[in-house]
Amino acid sequence: NLERVRAMWQLISECIEDLHPSSSSDYKINLKKFLLHVAWHEGKFLKARIQDPWRPGEPNGPGRSFFQFEPARAKEAVDYAKRKESDRGWLTRIALKAGKDSKTILDANEALIDATKWPPGNLIERLLIDNDLFGVYLARIAFSKIPESIPMENSSHAEYWAKHWKRVFDNDAQRTELVRRFAEESNMVDTMAPI
Repeated sequence: NLERVRAMWQLISECIEDLHPSSSSDYKINLKKFLLHVAWHEGKFLKARIQDPWRPGEPNGPGRSFFQFEPARAKEAVDYAKRKESDRGWLTRIALKAGKDSKTILDANEALIDATKWPPGNLIERLLIDNDLFGVYLARIAFSKIPESIPMENSSHAEYWAKHWKRVFDNDAQRTELVRRFAEESNMVDTMAPI
């Protein structure tokens, strides 16, 4: 666990220092912690880059990377990176982290027309499974689309995750339980992160 957390912290730090070089130290640490919390929770303690089947006997779910991107959310994030290219260079950055050119990333992104199914052999799906740094950059860009700022404190991180990332729950009891679990997991992973 410790090695996985420290490796992820390094990737998250590289992303945040690159995308937010002039932000305050407190701001950057909060972003890093939040992204770590999401990856730790969604990625089953940084062990699962492919979502488990929803029901026994079914194929794996559509979530990919430790952040569990579904095709629609990945497409939205790449589209947002493209919109921010002229002032922030985000598309160029994610292409660079993927070892590809921007056109190749955009072509793969255009193929994401089904919200829940990845096209066979899709490059973005492959990158989300095989390239954790690409996944971190895409997650930061996805969260940048949200007008509401990422709050401080782990309990607030849990609520923000529920509202803006998880979004769909079976019922209120499930939401309450998952928010509680997210906050507890965040407290636990913070003890392993080199903050």
